[in-house]
Formats: sequence, C-alpha cells, structure tokens
Amino acid sequence: MAEQTSTGTFQNVYKFNGKELDAESGLYYYGARYYDPRSSVWLSVDPLMEKYGWWTPYNYTLANPVKFIDPDGRRVIIANNTTKKFFKQYLIDQFGTDKIFRINSYGEVRVNKRQYAKYLKTATNAQKKLLIGIINTIGRTKTAKIYINENSDKFHFDEPVSREGTQTYFGMNTDNSGFTQESISNNGYYIIGINNQRASDEKYTSGNTVTKIIGKDDPIQIPEYTGESASAVFFYELLDEFLNFFVDKIVKDASPKAEVLDYHDTALENQSKPKRDGSEHQ
Repeated sequence: MAEQTSTGTFQNVYKFNGKELDAESGLYYYGARYYDPRSSVWLSVDPLMEKYGWWTPYNYTLANPVKFIDPDGRRVIIANNTTKKFFKQYLIDQFGTDKIFRINSYGEVRVNKRQYAKYLKTATNAQKKLLIGIINTIGRTKTAKIYINENSDKFHFDEPVSREGTQTYFGMNTDNSGFTQESISNNGYYIIGINNQRASDEKYTSGNTVTKIIGKDDPIQIPEYTGESASAVFFYELLDEFLNFFVDKIVKDASPKAEVLDYHDTALENQSKPKRDGSEHQ
C-alpha cells in the first residue's frame, strides 16, 4: 500500500487585511470596491469620500493602514419578490446575465465578485460604466430601497422613520414610469419606485428625425424616438437620480441634459437605441 505524505503547507487565500485574493482577477474584494495590489490602487472611489473631502477619494484608511481598516460596503435593498424578479430581468437586459450581483436574505444587493471580475474582461464600455455605477451606489453611506410594481402606479411602503427603527406605513400614487425620493424619515434613506409596464412602454424623443414614406412619392419627416426600455428607466432612477443627483450631487436641476441623463443614455446605448435629447425631462 502506497504511503501518503504531506508537505505541511497550506494555501491561504485570505491575505492582505484578511480579505480574499481572487486568483483569477488578482484583486481583493472589500464589498464596496475592489483593490488592485499590483498597482496599489482602488478601482472605484471611497464610499465615505463625502465625509473626507480633503483626502483623495481613492485613498485607503486615510493613508494609515496600521491604525485603521476598511471592512465592507453599504446598501441597496430589494423590497420584495416582485422587485427581485424585475431587478434580475433588468440586469439580463443590460448585461445578458443576472449572476454578477446577488441578493442576500435581507434583500441587500451584493456583488458576486468572481462573476464581476470575469465579466469585466469582455464587457463593453457602456456595460462597464453601468456596473461601476452600481458598485458605487452600493458603496455610498445612504440607502436606496427599490420597489418595482408589475403594472401599478400605487406604491405601499413600510420604512424606518428614525434611527431607532420605528416603522411607518404610507402609500403613494404616481403617473410616472419611475421616481426617486427621500424617505419621510429624512435620514439618508431613499425610495426608488418603478412601474414596470409603464416603464416598458415609455419612449423619449432623441432630437432627430427619420423619413417615413406615405404612399409612393410622399416622404415626410417624423420625430425619432429612443424606443422602449424598462431597464434604462431603472438605471436612470438608480444612477442618474439617486446616485448623481441626490447623493453625490454632481448634477443639479440646471445641469446640461447630457449630464442629467448620463446613465439613462448609457443604458440606451448599450441596447443600441438612440439617446434622449432631454426635451421632456422634468
């Protein structure tokens, strides 16, 4: 009988700061962002950059890793099973897969780090931009809770109204395909609502015209539209509204339409649809 021997060695994948090193990508995953040990930089900004404006947003632990650590990220919450179904469908619409992100038992959106690193290798620029936008949203100190109805303008919420966790119940009717608003708790908690059917039917003007032939010799110019895309509406609410407008405040009501609709246009571009001209934006 052959004798079994042991080298006495153990391959530990948990290395710097106790974080797992992904062998395939060579990156450390910290929940809110990825760290590249080869270049000693983060791949996205510090989730708490708003509080430490005098530091570079790509710093690690205020340049003092001996004293401080940077353990995890923040929250985007999926409210219910209907929301979960459509959230996954929107991911498939834009990325061809819903495996890049996962939803834990608390409804929190988390990154599937192996799938994310693998997907980045073949993703288009538009897809990379949308992915990094979601990562940055998860990493912010403020919370977004997402409600997606199948075909209803009536939304019912059960939200904390204080840091002690007191609950309130309230409803809202809307005639828009989607909305983003701060919770009445006013403590950095935001609500995103999407009527999937209305968002699926929504189309916007691109500012261009196309030629339509009436009969044999009667061409007319008609407005060009973006085409319908519920997933593009969703990314507008999550990234253009929640992230850029409410949280990071890098766009304002008076900002150029191209900036206000940045992620919406990116999602439309990713689906080979014309961009919006923003003339109907409120």
